[in-house]
Amino acid sequence: MTATRKAPAIIDKTTFLFTPLGEPVISKGTQSVLFVALYKVDGHKVRTTIKSDSYASQSEAVAHIWSTDSLKWNLVASVPFSLMRTPTKLYYLPNDGGCAAYHFRTDEAELLRQVATILL
Repeated sequence: MTATRKAPAIIDKTTFLFTPLGEPVISKGTQSVLFVALYKVDGHKVRTTIKSDSYASQSEAVAHIWSTDSLKWNLVASVPFSLMRTPTKLYYLPNDGGCAAYHFRTDEAELLRQVATILL
């Protein structure tokens, strides 16, 4: 059974449900850490992608919705790098400490809040 997780409290009193499609994937690049999570919400597939780079201006947080018509991911939400809460330079934390999901949760919550606002 897939665990159902309510959208973060930032959504206010909305009871919109995001159902995770598997576990988030966290991987290291050459100087970055990438977090990718998939959800199902109101019949739509949503992908959140958050990148923590060594340089703040190269970090990003975006959400896409899968289009069954065009068979591609379409951008639906984003957080500008200047407003991101995911720390930069996670790549350099010892013992793969930068690969922990909690580093990305605030920006993921904001992306899901934006998606819920658009889909409601």
